[in-house]
Amino acid sequence: MNEPSFPANRRWPVYILAGGRSARFGGDKALAEVAGQPLLSRIADSARPFAESVTVVADRADKYENLGLATIADATPHLGPLGGLLAALRHCEDQSGKRWIVLLSCDLVAVRQAWIERLAATIMGGAPGAAFFDGRWQPFPGLYHTSLSPLVERRLASGDASMQPLLSAAGCHLADPPADWPDVASINTHDDLARLTATPDTGAPPPSGAGG
Repeated sequence: MNEPSFPANRRWPVYILAGGRSARFGGDKALAEVAGQPLLSRIADSARPFAESVTVVADRADKYENLGLATIADATPHLGPLGGLLAALRHCEDQSGKRWIVLLSCDLVAVRQAWIERLAATIMGGAPGAAFFDGRWQPFPGLYHTSLSPLVERRLASGDASMQPLLSAAGCHLADPPADWPDVASINTHDDLARLTATPDTGAPPPSGAGG
């Protein structure tokens, strides 16, 4: 594997996974609203300070273009985030060659530019990715290189669609969560959404370039 290198300007193609079944939530989480804004639009806005582009990965292409967000189809719909990661890596490589992407999920409570910089600072020695680790991997947000595609393909072909063992097997770097990492990092239930709705500023996008 060639050693991945970082872009000098620290802006990345950003991909947001929104292809899950939302079984625990009971509906399309991406469209659930906080302060009148869908979660998907909210996390896309939060990513713009460090995004070169923003693309959503869903179970079908164009699903969220009514929100003004370019949307591509998951490589293997309903097989979990690993299929979404593969779709993102393939799309990025098709568009602009081998490079890094930022992978997010539509149900994140927040994402901050300082968090992505923190992940970038941990990568060395040709590692193909980085994510936060608090006793278990937190794959979103994560920095992943397109050179991961063959390994992702092999794991999907073997029937293992879990992100956790992939990150370990790939030798991704782990980073300690930042001081402002939320107690509940993603929205899985209506109770989670209610807590976020009660204090929407907790996860509001910071000003461009703000630290965390």
